[in-house]
Amino acid sequence: MLTFALHLLERGIGFQSLHETIGTTSANGKLSFHVFAALIQFERDLLIER
Repeated sequence: MLTFALHLLERGIGFQSLHETIGTTSANGKLSFHVFAALIQFERDLLIER
């Protein structure tokens, strides 16, 4: 889902989840989305290092 949502953002399309209270249509939503994305990338990098 994250990769798909980032692809939408690159094309200027907003994302709003129907199941979670997160979306990219507001400043708060964009911040939350990017924080989650950074944490996911950090976890992937840690797994690779192990």
